[in-house]
Formats: sequence, structure tokens, C-alpha cells
Amino acid sequence: MRDEYDSIYRSLSETVHPTYAGEIKRHLEIDENGENISIVVFKEAPKETIEVVCHTTCSLLRSATDAISNFEEINLQKNHFQIK
Repeated sequence: MRDEYDSIYRSLSETVHPTYAGEIKRHLEIDENGENISIVVFKEAPKETIEVVCHTTCSLLRSATDAISNFEEINLQKNHFQIK
């Protein structure tokens, strides 16, 4: 579970849980000079966040597919050696 925490949970938790840092990331845009602040209601997720979510989702799907494949192989072997 440590890998999952390090990969996706930590990067997304600030924007999901109600913390000051999450609210700032989600709803404020500050210009480079720090002079202008805009409040944003629906701010698009950063490219890095989208990449992490996609990568983690693909990894989970691949693991699930491998598990299903292994399960099917075990069932086929069990049925092959079954006495009829």
C-alpha cells in the first residue's frame, strides 16, 4: 500500500480533503508577481495530476487483468485433471 500512497493518494489528497492548501490549489489562481488573485470555481486539474491518475488506473487494470488471467489458468488446470 505504500506504493499507492506515494503515487496517487498523496498527490490527490490536498485537492480532495478540505485543507487550506487544497482550497488554494483548487480555487485560487495567483499570477507570477503575486499581485493578482483570481477565484476559480471549476479549475482544471494540472497535467501532472491527470498523468498520475491515468498511470495508476492503468496499473490497477493491468493487475486485475493478470489476476483474472491467473484465476482462469488455475480453473483450466483444475478442470483438466478432474476425474470424470
